[in-house]
Amino acid sequence: MKITLLRFILLGTLLSTFLLSFSTNKYISPKEKEVGIDTVGIQSQPSSISIPMEIDIKEIESMINSRLKGEIYTDNSFENNNTDNLMLRVWKMDNFSITVENNELDYKIPLRIWAKVRLKCNKPGINISDNKEINASIVLRFRTQFSLLPDWTFYTQTQSAGFEWIKKPTVNIAGLNIPVTMIANTALRNSQKSITAKIDKMIREKVNLKEMITPYWKTLQMPIKPSDNYNLWIELTPLEICSLPLQGQDNKLTTHMTIKALARAFMGQKPGVSATSDIPDIHFTDSIDNHSEINLLTNISYPELNNMAKKLLIERTFS
Repeated sequence: MKITLLRFILLGTLLSTFLLSFSTNKYISPKEKEVGIDTVGIQSQPSSISIPMEIDIKEIESMINSRLKGEIYTDNSFENNNTDNLMLRVWKMDNFSITVENNELDYKIPLRIWAKVRLKCNKPGINISDNKEINASIVLRFRTQFSLLPDWTFYTQTQSAGFEWIKKPTVNIAGLNIPVTMIANTALRNSQKSITAKIDKMIREKVNLKEMITPYWKTLQMPIKPSDNYNLWIELTPLEICSLPLQGQDNKLTTHMTIKALARAFMGQKPGVSATSDIPDIHFTDSIDNHSEINLLTNISYPELNNMAKKLLIERTFS
């Protein structure tokens, strides 16, 4: 729901209810008379403004593909990683797609691997020292678990979910076969920390529900003048935000939030904006109504009501 539509719906409902109270079918000639009225304390009930939230998985997919490209891992030393005798470079071969179910993202990243293996063997009668370059293609599977925390942090944890070869390397040095699994495991172990860290960072930047809800939170606190015919103002004071847990379905991340607020209407001067500085933490709940409910507290002083009645009724005949 767009912010302008949200305000329109609220104002239409509130204003129509307010103005209906001034209809009549009799001739009225009011006399100007000072009347005193007692102030009655009324407990205002919070209103609830329902806001569905969703993020298209394809937007996350497109963002990751655009930023995770080219060479994504480099190891130019035989001596690092506990002297693994392996140099390794990894490139993303092609774009990939993401699927979502419940609170998990699943995807496969096709990679091209270049490796240089240093083989050493010093045993009685055998003295081998050679380097061999290897080219291969592999698909690494990843799975990202996600959840929205009360402080608005979008928590993600990406882990490897296995691999499958597109093009298996064939290596033979002096009659010794280099195991394919050694290259795959090394590629996974050495590159996955770098890749998963990049993916987590990009997803957290893209999925920012606090940034999405902020315009609604601020807009609801702006005083609204629904009509120039009356010096009427409507003011909402947000109290808290309730939300369902974030879930994935139909290629979207979805949740439903409700902003609890106090709503009042009054006649008089435009009130100042007393915006709450910080958006509060989320209060999670298992169920939320998918409709909005407005409880409007109307506060009109007698002088304002008297002036309005004069404009409406004096020297007018209703039939």
